[in-house]
This record gives sequence, C-alpha cells and structure tokens, in this order.
Amino acid sequence: DPAPGTARFQVPEEDGLALMAALRGHLPGHALPLFIRETPMGGGKKPVAKA
Repeated sequence: DPAPGTARFQVPEEDGLALMAALRGHLPGHALPLFIRETPMGGGKKPVAKA
C-alpha cells in the first residue's frame, strides 16, 4: 500500500513508459531506473515493461 504523503510521486503508466523510453536513449542500461507498479492488497512491487 502507498505510504501517506507519496501521492505526488505517482505517475500515470503511459507517462512513465514515455519517460522511460526517453531516458533509454540517453542513459546506459546500468543507470536506468526501474519503473515499478505496486500491486494492491500486499501483492508487492512489479516492474512495468512495455508490452
């Protein structure tokens, strides 16, 4: 579950994927952050990959 006060850090998935694509063109792979989706009900965090 999201921590209180962190809503401002949430990015719509389409925006996040676009940002990741832009970063991929400018950063080496080891410097690229993971784009993560938190699954509800304690399911944990899962990396988001463009399908």
